[in-house]
Amino acid sequence: MRGLSRTPTGLHPAVKYGQRSIFAIMLVAIIMVASACGTLGEQGAKDLPSSPVEADDLVVRVSGTEGVAYKGSYGTSFLKRDETDVKKTTVKSEPTEYKVNLQKGKDKAVFAEFSKTQSNTEQLEVEIVADDEVAVEGSTNVEKGSVFIDWGLENVPLPKLPKFKAPPPPKIPSPPKFEPPPKPKMPKPPKFQ
Repeated sequence: MRGLSRTPTGLHPAVKYGQRSIFAIMLVAIIMVASACGTLGEQGAKDLPSSPVEADDLVVRVSGTEGVAYKGSYGTSFLKRDETDVKKTTVKSEPTEYKVNLQKGKDKAVFAEFSKTQSNTEQLEVEIVADDEVAVEGSTNVEKGSVFIDWGLENVPLPKLPKFKAPPPPKIPSPPKFEPPPKPKMPKPPKFQ
């Protein structure tokens, strides 16, 4: 029986070229599949608005492992704490959506802050969804873990703080001048006769 012989550089040239051909064919197939998926996804997808202000429909979506207990809040301006509280509830089989009422021209950002209320390592997922497209997402599987996400907070100017004027230093009275006490006068010893 005759087999392929080895050359001093390793594999037989026919084997080397065969491996290269298979690699090239696989690479072309992967590129074709990836480009086909990209065009299929683009046909039905709506573009994500560039900021919350441009969104027509804005929701905070909570999902994860069914039965995970959580609570939290969401709103349109974290700095002003214009928020809606979500009392203790649990993750359902379908994601729960909370409508965000964004006031055009006034609100520029959206935030969501949710935390698990029980110690477990189950998944809690939070998303900010604009016009049916996920803008921001976060998750935790840490015991009593929390998720804080925001979208657009970089566009919110920080509040102006009043200028700080340091109070004048307190006046400390100077210590009294130290004078040693007068020397006590000792009586003269009596004279003995």
